[in-house]
Amino acid sequence: MSRSNCSTIEQLDIETEPYRVQLLNHPVYEMVRELADLQIFMQHHVFAVWDFMSLLKTLQRQLGCFQIPWIPTGNSEAVRLVNEIAVAEECDQDGRGGKLSHFELYREGMIECGASTDPIDLLTQWCRENRPIKECIAAASLPPGVSEFISLTFQIIEQGSIVQTAAAFVVGREDLIPEMFKRIVAGLPKNNVGRVDRFLYYLERHIEIDEGEHGPAGRKLLSDLCGSNESLWGEARNAAIAVLNARNTLWDGIYSAIGNSAAGPQ
Repeated sequence: MSRSNCSTIEQLDIETEPYRVQLLNHPVYEMVRELADLQIFMQHHVFAVWDFMSLLKTLQRQLGCFQIPWIPTGNSEAVRLVNEIAVAEECDQDGRGGKLSHFELYREGMIECGASTDPIDLLTQWCRENRPIKECIAAASLPPGVSEFISLTFQIIEQGSIVQTAAAFVVGREDLIPEMFKRIVAGLPKNNVGRVDRFLYYLERHIEIDEGEHGPAGRKLLSDLCGSNESLWGEARNAAIAVLNARNTLWDGIYSAIGNSAAGPQ
């Protein structure tokens, strides 16, 4: 990728805007109109919900101290920002008086609407068994677009700098999600009362906290990490564009899967 002249978060916005616009105008949002369409969407998208947590936990690990005995890292403000995000993502209000991670809430939404959780359950079970993530991805026979998306996530986690991880998290996730989810909410099936309630709660909860809290917090975190260093902003730009392109590929895969399902057997 070409060299960036970024030195602020606003300049990063300008350089990544074409990729963001492409995602927000993707035709996949117009495809999710029936319950069967939503089931296909969720069976693909759940993997992005799942790998998001590994990005977040990586940021926690990079910024904070997880060794015993504990010692201060000198990053107190950044640690607070990312820890506050983690609290909501890992144990948020579930809408029923309890607490759940957003991934578990999403999975509940899948069950409610009739989407299969078998592929994601198998992948997470393999992870519990401490199988290498690359092996898990290769063995899971994931749908087109999904494998590329989560492979890039774990490439950034394993090989990327803290700035690249933060850019993937902020630009590719927290800052983008509210607008994407608003488009999904607008198209949800209207005649399936009791089948999309949990998913709708998940979407609306994300729109609320990402737009009002997590997005701004993430932007501040990325700005603090990069400062006025153009080289670091260049790392952020390249990572952001890579993850936005991967999201577009994921949306392409979902669009094709829904289209092929509607067309029926060939």
